[in-house]
Amino acid sequence: MPFTEISQVGERGLIEMIRTLVEFTPEDPSLTERLIKGISDDTAVYRPAPGTVQLFTTDTLVEGVDFDLTYTSFKHLGWKSMISNLSDIGAMGGRPRFAVVVLVVPVKISVEMVREFYEGALVTCREYQCLIVGGDLSASMGTLTVNVAMVGEAEESHLCFRSSARIRDPICVTGDLGAS
Repeated sequence: MPFTEISQVGERGLIEMIRTLVEFTPEDPSLTERLIKGISDDTAVYRPAPGTVQLFTTDTLVEGVDFDLTYTSFKHLGWKSMISNLSDIGAMGGRPRFAVVVLVVPVKISVEMVREFYEGALVTCREYQCLIVGGDLSASMGTLTVNVAMVGEAEESHLCFRSSARIRDPICVTGDLGAS
């Protein structure tokens, strides 16, 4: 049986396959009752208590795919890593609260480079009042990989889903379009 290449199904097809694969009925039915939005939007949303929701998102950046170290500074990479998650939380109408950062670091990366990365990440965290509360470090035999997972919160009445967008709704953007 031949393998299906990801290019044949695309990102959305792959996400749908994963969403279907991970669905199950947990022993605790309140878990699914509290889940408002799972895989298929910018962030997952669940209800921790009546009237409030928490948002959870993650983004991975891979050297050579999402950034090139020949023209991306570590400070900018740290900023970009955080802002991509903050953007997802904001798109849903939420406020960022806590983040964990995973760095998969090749031997070519120095301690100073890692420090610069976190300095860039903290620029964003300070501006949006989000704390980095943990993460993980691992070695790489090849390229640098960064993953940030972030939790945010929102009042349930302020949530904005992609599916609620309508023709003639205003569209707001920040920063320079195309300048990720």
